[in-house]
Amino acid sequence: MKRNSTLWIVVALMLIFLLTITYLPLERAVINYIMIFAYILVLLSVNSSKSFIALLVMVLGYGFALTFYCYKAGFTGGIQAQFVVLHLFLTASLLLLWILFYHVKRLIKKVNVLEAQVQNLEKYEDVPNLLSENEFVSQAQLLITGTKRRNESSYLLKVQSTHQNETSKSTLYTATKICLEMLRNNYDLVTRYEDQMLLIFLQNTDESGAQVVINRMKEKLKIEFSTSAVSIQSTPIDTLESAFEDFNVRMNEA
Repeated sequence: MKRNSTLWIVVALMLIFLLTITYLPLERAVINYIMIFAYILVLLSVNSSKSFIALLVMVLGYGFALTFYCYKAGFTGGIQAQFVVLHLFLTASLLLLWILFYHVKRLIKKVNVLEAQVQNLEKYEDVPNLLSENEFVSQAQLLITGTKRRNESSYLLKVQSTHQNETSKSTLYTATKICLEMLRNNYDLVTRYEDQMLLIFLQNTDESGAQVVINRMKEKLKIEFSTSAVSIQSTPIDTLESAFEDFNVRMNEA
């Protein structure tokens, strides 16, 4: 429906342009073309609300200018009608241009949002078994309910790059692959949280078990990184919310 409306706007603009060429003398219509071109530059430079104000100023100013010109020149009858049509054509052209650019800008904004969503999904395609943030929270909460019922303990690990620059993403990517290779599939959970850190849910383990995992991770990370590029923290899980608070991380609702 929106595509059809945009197409009709383009058709209407072309029709107005053809009528202007057919009905009005070029020497009088040329000012319309100049103002339309100037308004296109305005549409490309400012947002929709400001461009609409510019439309009102141009239409009203042009109307007063034509009225004053006709009055001073003493035009009557058919010549005045030409100037009225000139003003109507310009008003319709500018209004249709504003509507067209408004639709185009909204379309571009939607496309950008969709591209961002696609990129967000693609982050997980290259690393198997890496959960999204919502999946991690949802599955971890289910596992916590089961471990409490069985009187078992669980730990949450936070793996974060010590770099605060462009290399942090590549460091985190490498750490993600290493962690997934050594953790228990279909048992432990891993997510890349807000693209800044890894969160790892260790099911049915105590402090010593969590420390064993941390030590193994550090050994494997040392092979990839010559310096201490990654920090690893751990905290016992009473509730997932409290564990996130221990790491000063905001928990997204599942």
